[in-house]
Amino acid sequence: MQYPLRPSWRPYELDERCVEVRVQPKESKIEVDLSIDENSENYDREVPEHLRIKKQTLSSSTVPQVTSYAIGLRKSNQIFLNSIDAIVQLRPSMVHLDAEPQKRKHGAQNIEGKMVSENSNEKVEDTEVWISLDYQRVGSISSESYLQKMAASENRPIEFSMKQSDYVTSLCPMTSSDSKKATRPPLREFLALSLEERLRKWLIEVSQVNRFDALMHLAPTNSIREVLELLQRHAYLVRGLWVCKSSLLYNGAEVDARDYILYLFTKNQSVQPVQLKQLRVKRESIASIMTPLAIQRLDFKDWKFKEPVDSSFSKRYPEIVKEQENACERQVRSLNSIVRDLREFAKRRSALPKDKSRNLINAATSGASAPSAELHSVVTEVAVQMHGVYIMKSSEKKSLRNVFLVLFRDKGPELRKEDILQQASRVLSRKVTEKEYSQVVDDICDETENGFLVLKSGD
Repeated sequence: MQYPLRPSWRPYELDERCVEVRVQPKESKIEVDLSIDENSENYDREVPEHLRIKKQTLSSSTVPQVTSYAIGLRKSNQIFLNSIDAIVQLRPSMVHLDAEPQKRKHGAQNIEGKMVSENSNEKVEDTEVWISLDYQRVGSISSESYLQKMAASENRPIEFSMKQSDYVTSLCPMTSSDSKKATRPPLREFLALSLEERLRKWLIEVSQVNRFDALMHLAPTNSIREVLELLQRHAYLVRGLWVCKSSLLYNGAEVDARDYILYLFTKNQSVQPVQLKQLRVKRESIASIMTPLAIQRLDFKDWKFKEPVDSSFSKRYPEIVKEQENACERQVRSLNSIVRDLREFAKRRSALPKDKSRNLINAATSGASAPSAELHSVVTEVAVQMHGVYIMKSSEKKSLRNVFLVLFRDKGPELRKEDILQQASRVLSRKVTEKEYSQVVDDICDETENGFLVLKSGD
């Protein structure tokens, strides 16, 4: 079943909207009724009640098969191919536009006369009774049972005469005509990497926005838990999809700008240009950041996130979603705490009778009332933002504090003491004293019950 009028990023959402499915087996026709959101701003409520459309109907049309396509089902390290008997395309039906049923009936009779005159063996349309079916949601017991039937129950290996390397090369031919220049196909190099490097390479070089189920195909022999742990280290969860972390792609102000853009997308499916004006990066940089993440809609004058919400991931892994939401909320609270401190500072200094720091007071007041994007840009000039909090930058590149920050950025929100000391010894080329270590921990860290170090909340 194909939906030629809908791109992959804008499906019909059958699981939420499907009301009824009907078929005519002999005529090979399908109709699907979809509910319409009457509360939508695009719904015309001024139309008289008897003329209002309550549902949208998709009607089918058959398509001649011009290729030998098959449907593949992948389970573990096996793939099962199923031939396609027919291709059906579904488009919105426009029957509701016929205001006069009699005129429609008369027109149908004329069409019927033409068809019969051209080919007397043609059947009259719509003479077969429609049979109503129950729609089964994705993941339901019934749909899963049919999915299992697509896998062969008997193991009858097919003789494979081609070498594996030749088969991979035929799927991914080398770009250069001189095969001696490349010793291995790119795909083989990719699959030879460790899972972590494989995910990083995919996020950085192939796709910045990914569905979890698609990423699992990169880890056929690994557990879901392993993949989730690595994803939380190298990606953010935005609208149920995993998005490559900014620190893997950019440096400096562009990291902060992209993080802020992703934060906006967690709140809304689209971002307005006015929300991006306060970012302290060039317009070309904003465009390069946005293009892999969203689609620019000139008619609506906005950027729309390129993929629809993956609600299935949220339902299956609510604890991961909650953890990611908490990290996002910590970022907002940290920014809010900066605003709160600026206001308290201005209020406290204004109350002093002989305080002449009027410029400082005005700056604090202005900062407290500035838009979030502008304040974020200013704060990141003197602080780094990671895991939802802002931390003062160190003036020395080779300092123990920077070792902490780099590890928190690269390894994740939880660190162990032994990992920090080992990294510090390599970077600083000396042994770190307990006093130095404790001072940095007291400044920026809290210790969890299981002995891990995490960044302070910032509130």
